[in-house]
Amino acid sequence: MAPPGDQDPSSVKILSQTVFLNVSTVKQACSGWSEIGLEVPISTAALLFQTAGLAVTCVLVNGVEVQLSPSKAGADSPLPLEAPSLETVTAAHIRHFKDDLSGHVASVPMPSVLDAPLQHAHVTVAFRFGLRNDYGTMLCHGGAGAGPAQGPWPRPLFPELLSDGRDVIGPQTPLRLFLVVPEGHVAVASGKMLECRAHGSSQRRYEYLVAQPATPSIAAGALHGRWHRAPAKPGDPCIVLHAPQSAVECLEATAAFLGLLNDCYSDKLLVPLPLEEYTQVFVPPGVLTRPHITPGWAVHPTTCLVTRGCDEGATGTRLELAAAFAKQVFGLALRPASPADAWLVTGLAAWLVDQFIREYLGRNELQYRKWKASAAVCTADDGSLPPLASQLPGGAATAAQLLAGAFPLSEVMELKAAAVVRLLERRAGEDLFRKHVQTSVAAALSEASTQAAETGAGAPSQTSATPPSRTLDATQFVTELGRLAGFRKDVPAFFARWVLGSGTPRITAGFVYHAGPQRRSVLELALRQEGGTRAAAAAAAAATRVSDSAGAGVGILRVSVQEAEAAVEHPVHLGAEPWKLAELKVNPDVKKVPGRRGAKRRKVQEEAQDESAALLSTLEGVENPLQPVQWVRIDPGGEWLCSVWLEQPLRCWVAQLAHSRDVVAQAEAVAALAQHPSLAAVAALVRCFTDESVYHRVRADAAVALGRRTEGAGVPEGIAALLAFYKKHFWDATLDAPVSCAQHSLSEKLVGQAIIRALGLSRDDDGTTPIDVLLFLSTALEQFPSDLNAHETSDMLAALCSAVGNIRHDLFTDAALVLLERSLHRELVCPSPSGVVGQAVVGALATLGSGPGASPDDEIWRRVRATLASIIADGDVLPELATAATAARLRLELAARGPEAAVAGALRALRVARGSYAKASVVGALLCAGATLGALLSPRLDGGEGTLQPVCLLELEATASAAVDPELRHALHALMRMLLGGSLAVEDAEEDGPAPAEDDVSAPQRITLRLPSALPTISGDDQPVLGQANAAPPSEAAPLPKSGGAAEGCDEPAALSDVGAQSAAFKFVLKLPG
Repeated sequence: MAPPGDQDPSSVKILSQTVFLNVSTVKQACSGWSEIGLEVPISTAALLFQTAGLAVTCVLVNGVEVQLSPSKAGADSPLPLEAPSLETVTAAHIRHFKDDLSGHVASVPMPSVLDAPLQHAHVTVAFRFGLRNDYGTMLCHGGAGAGPAQGPWPRPLFPELLSDGRDVIGPQTPLRLFLVVPEGHVAVASGKMLECRAHGSSQRRYEYLVAQPATPSIAAGALHGRWHRAPAKPGDPCIVLHAPQSAVECLEATAAFLGLLNDCYSDKLLVPLPLEEYTQVFVPPGVLTRPHITPGWAVHPTTCLVTRGCDEGATGTRLELAAAFAKQVFGLALRPASPADAWLVTGLAAWLVDQFIREYLGRNELQYRKWKASAAVCTADDGSLPPLASQLPGGAATAAQLLAGAFPLSEVMELKAAAVVRLLERRAGEDLFRKHVQTSVAAALSEASTQAAETGAGAPSQTSATPPSRTLDATQFVTELGRLAGFRKDVPAFFARWVLGSGTPRITAGFVYHAGPQRRSVLELALRQEGGTRAAAAAAAAATRVSDSAGAGVGILRVSVQEAEAAVEHPVHLGAEPWKLAELKVNPDVKKVPGRRGAKRRKVQEEAQDESAALLSTLEGVENPLQPVQWVRIDPGGEWLCSVWLEQPLRCWVAQLAHSRDVVAQAEAVAALAQHPSLAAVAALVRCFTDESVYHRVRADAAVALGRRTEGAGVPEGIAALLAFYKKHFWDATLDAPVSCAQHSLSEKLVGQAIIRALGLSRDDDGTTPIDVLLFLSTALEQFPSDLNAHETSDMLAALCSAVGNIRHDLFTDAALVLLERSLHRELVCPSPSGVVGQAVVGALATLGSGPGASPDDEIWRRVRATLASIIADGDVLPELATAATAARLRLELAARGPEAAVAGALRALRVARGSYAKASVVGALLCAGATLGALLSPRLDGGEGTLQPVCLLELEATASAAVDPELRHALHALMRMLLGGSLAVEDAEEDGPAPAEDDVSAPQRITLRLPSALPTISGDDQPVLGQANAAPPSEAAPLPKSGGAAEGCDEPAALSDVGAQSAAFKFVLKLPG
């Protein structure tokens, strides 16, 4: 029996829980009570509850009122920053972090009657509470709604029982949730609605049964507006959509698309999705700083509604909805067994979206997107990022919270988790991996059904140390996959390098071909590996422990050599070695074709020789263009998460681009040819983007590469080809004016936009824009045809605006500014979808004003700054446009006044910003420019050239300390570390004991700053379908001695986020963050 004292709640069983919330849109406040039935050990002296953001006015234990007492687990109060150094800023950040996470934990004493002869006793704990606004919990939209603000911080809507930072409510513990909202509103929650009835003369009460793990971060809300309930086939989840009145015309198309997602995902998993009801809410732009997802819910801005357009933006919104729907399956319905397994469910959600892309957008699109995502991960993961999981308790939780939260690192961590799951897919094969996922999902769902049947309805929850049902264990998943695919011995090395390690390798390669007699020709390949050395060494050590010989099965890098008729793959054991020299056998003879006579074989050889000779006829100095090695590729299957720089002759890149049918191989060749200053490279790129048989993404890359490649090189051939192609497809020769691109296909429009971007980047020998390009771009923008179908033409117009902003010519700057201001005025009157044209215009204005020699005394700089300031101050512009203007103004200040003035100006904008969206825009702009600002500030902090006054850092610290929103405070501290030359990853040595030895390469990297998990959302409805109540509702009177109503401190919020109503139909939003 545990000694008396604060009881470890891991042995506490939750028997029942009821929550009653009364929402007042007039007072912009929320109040209520909660009652929780527990079975606790008789030695329990007190229980800990999370009460962050709540004004608790009364607590009853078995009907007896008790007093709350602050827990001693909270962190010390943050100290003011005295010196702006990386160490002091990091220490202050950690202190703030601990205070935010554990400074709002209250201890509820247990009565002394728990001395019964039994080991456990039943206790009922009741709370009366209201929402406090001083913790940043309130959000108001249009002056008619209130609720908890978004964010991944612990701001529950009702008190939460804690156990080592995690609640103990199990998946079989139902939560009865009662929501009272004003008449004309509809309450919606993350669960099944049981009943709706009148509550007094001007309110309605809704009862929900929440079957998901009932935590205080469940979704609940009230919305006044139109809704749409999509018909569903038997077994399919019911899809309910909500949107403001101004966007209801797109609800039916959106519902049809979500039904398509349900069918696609069910077919790929071979099981019905474990969702009874799925609610998709669309809110006006500016309400959210990012989409929110929680069990049964997804909330996006109205810009994500499905339209009939086929532009790139419409494709992006569909994929965003597909990702949100996939996270309902992997991550919410099927959850990680522990924080260390979060990367697997995050990656499987991305894998599910990949299946949709392959099904409806094609394999080429999927391969290209995978290649781009892997390149982004390799660029970002330079060793400073935390690992996906950790063997240390704090590090494992940190990685899981980063994957679930909205932090500066979250997007990169999600991309890396998806990339690592794709490594597994490539290693096992697509078919085997898909079957393994299907088997794992079916087993998890079957186990959940079995547990539910054994537990029975109304039985107490048996939650303790056992993981909840519907869970996926990463180690078990990968080990079983390795057994099926034959790489089980490599699983420890895989975990050590890609999951527990940090940093991605950078591989530089070159080769020399040695021709020999008969079949003795070889290719001598040299490899150099940099980056991620610690993870590579840990992987080698893990593989050695399970292998009979050192190095067996470790770090096999595949090299593809394209010979005369086929590609031959060679395995090269690279492992953790920094250098590797390998000899690859090459067959110099053309292989015999079975079933063909000698004459036909000679004909095939002659045709291949003629084609190769014609292709390479433009190259000079090629002694043997018909040698058997056509081209070489490193890691063609993408089994490594690495960046590769391959040195091979120009003729090899030309042949790879012309003959390879692999989209990724073509894209790699385009990127390499952009670096070759020769006419042959220009000719190859021109052939590529004019060839309609080439995939349009590669054609677009070729066009942009041609523009970048001609920058400062004085090669007019590429520019002439770009102009000729555009005028052939998007120009009326008779009128000498552009034509509408609304009737062109998506691939043609993407190539056209790429040509526009390339022309904007082109430069003459003197660094100015060629006169032909200048006249063409100005004419194309000035005479761009107005089209009623803005979805089809906005992207092209946005590309033109960006290209005009990139023009560099002293005699054209004023004219370019006039053209951009005219486009901006048209955008303000008739906004484009999602404000894409306006965002491009403000970006072009910033580029134009921050050019070489930018100065506050320059007339162009002052005009651009005044224009941006007017956009930011205008409360009627689209939020996306205001965000782009904020980032553009930061660029402008940085170019003309330096980093200190840029940071000071951003802080002034942050102080006057109204609403979480506006504040997030300023902080987001600072974080995007953080690396640049840090590079400029760090040498001056170290006593280099110039003297930096630390006033801006002290002011930044003061702003962070005074921020009521913990998420904003965390972002500002992260920005301070970037300004001081640090990284976004933070290590807290006090949490996890001593650091591993430097020579211990197998020790996991330690990232132990505890970032909180996030399950934020919003909800809404209008006319629900009423169900039959299964249980009697609680009495109208609250089970507490005090009268109902809002608690003290929440009747009149001190400051609300007034972001401006986009639609009068949208009245109220209530969000529940985790």
